[in-house]
Amino acid sequence: ARVERRFVELYELVAEKLKETKKYYTLYNTLDSTHTYMSKEVSLFKSIQEDFSGYMKTPSSRKQFLTSFKAIVDGVSQSSEKVSEKLEASKAKLDQHNDKMTETYTKNRRKY
Repeated sequence: ARVERRFVELYELVAEKLKETKKYYTLYNTLDSTHTYMSKEVSLFKSIQEDFSGYMKTPSSRKQFLTSFKAIVDGVSQSSEKVSEKLEASKAKLDQHNDKMTETYTKNRRKY
């Protein structure tokens, strides 16, 4: 009985460490993604700022600037949609896990 209790305690400690480790991996991945998107955003703003005065000199270059700016906006919109889709997929996966966990808790309660 003591050995079994000790194994249960060790299992709980390992499970807690695993949970903590997963939390840190998720945090790192989130911060890395945020950094990547912010770096792209800063690069985009710098590019627009550097090219803006050159494009405003003639009407044809202004038109070209607006066309390229529209393409940039479309690209940003597509990226935003992809991120939103990933978020929705993650939420759905979380809901599935929560449902499974609730089901498991219910089964375990019935046993005891």
